[in-house]
Amino acid sequence: MSLGNGNPVFETIGGDASNATATYESNGKATKTVTLSALAEAVDAAEASVEQAVTAAQNSATSASEAAASADTATKTATDASKTANSAIPSSSLGQPSGPVAFDGSSNVTIPGYLTVQSSNVSIATGSGSSANVGIGPRGASNQWQRMGFYSGSSTDTSAWFDVSVTAMGGTGQSDGILTIDASGGVNPGTDNTTTLGTASARFAGINLGSSPSVTSDATMKEVVGVLGDDSYADNAKLFAACAAIKAKVYRYKGGTRSHIGYFAQDVEAAFQAQGLDAADFGLWCKSALTTLSTTDATVGINTLQSDGTMKVVDTVFKAGTPVPSVDADGNPQYLQSLRYDELNALMTAYAIHGLK
Repeated sequence: MSLGNGNPVFETIGGDASNATATYESNGKATKTVTLSALAEAVDAAEASVEQAVTAAQNSATSASEAAASADTATKTATDASKTANSAIPSSSLGQPSGPVAFDGSSNVTIPGYLTVQSSNVSIATGSGSSANVGIGPRGASNQWQRMGFYSGSSTDTSAWFDVSVTAMGGTGQSDGILTIDASGGVNPGTDNTTTLGTASARFAGINLGSSPSVTSDATMKEVVGVLGDDSYADNAKLFAACAAIKAKVYRYKGGTRSHIGYFAQDVEAAFQAQGLDAADFGLWCKSALTTLSTTDATVGINTLQSDGTMKVVDTVFKAGTPVPSVDADGNPQYLQSLRYDELNALMTAYAIHGLK
């Protein structure tokens, strides 16, 4: 039976008290019946769980104590190591010759005797009488592009490419290209009379000078082939006849607006050919191959003269960083013709003087 207040009371007792049952209602839920033995088992299980929880808590406390002890030991070890390091590397030696590299409070770093990196400056210094060298790129990797770039704009986009860059390419690692700048600002090639400024495919738009260029004209460096106006010079009459066919023209560059006055290289070539002369034998006329530069190896089909006198398109491989010839649809290399006006004008002047005589 059960009381009206929901508290359980014994309904039956059948010999063993463990078989006694009780019914009760709790919080308006359905009536439940339970034996005393089941209640006892539940109590035992609860006691076991409590004991396990107590044991686990004790183990955790032990582990935490051991971890704290280990931390104390590690802290002491680190402190001892710091003291040892400080005694081995005194702060007075940081950033000094033969001393270790160190960052100062402004995040500047100095490699003693060689390199200083500051927020806006990088300095390379060597001892008195020594020279400094900075290498970029792996050794042994010929025909590779190596580029040093400079940011000069106000953009903070770190993914953007450099505003200005200096690129080295196609070398062999044997000081192939050297450019020097002296203390007065003079720019000089590393070797005499071998380096060009610009190419047919990468020309400068103009040169601003304070005076006329100085071109070597020392007689000790020349060998006279003939004198214009002297009939004993075999090509004298042919050259003057070619001059008569060369006409100065007024023209505009395609896409330009200003008019220019001068000669066409193709007219000069044709005038020479008409007299049985090859313009390529004279320095006043030039023909330069148009090229591109590729960062990878490139294969180009070039129309090439064969030993039997026929022409054949032959695939040719060009290494990365070397000039790649530009060809037309038939594989013929493309060229840009040019003139050395000082030499052409010397010829035209000699022709005019001869005519006055």
